[in-house]
Amino acid sequence: MATILSPEGTKTELIGTSGKRKALTLRQMQDAVGGLIEHVYDRKGKLLMIINEEACYTSAPLNNHAREIIAKAFQTTINEIVPIRGPVLLVTDLGNDVV
Repeated sequence: MATILSPEGTKTELIGTSGKRKALTLRQMQDAVGGLIEHVYDRKGKLLMIINEEACYTSAPLNNHAREIIAKAFQTTINEIVPIRGPVLLVTDLGNDVV
């Protein structure tokens, strides 16, 4: 399970559909972020979120909520974080929840 965070700040739970574990599929993750996925890790190598790797080249709205989460994880300011556009998939550790 993960949470979709929209640029407006709304959160929607996403529950996987694959197998007994109800794991998230690649297609579900791509649908959630609107395209090809890219992983964002914190300093310790823990997965923070999944973003659309090509959204920065589109007119999708900025997701400053996601940027704030990354800035906090890296103990920096939001101004130091590259623009992130569109919805993101928030995770704490996908682990066995992804196939």
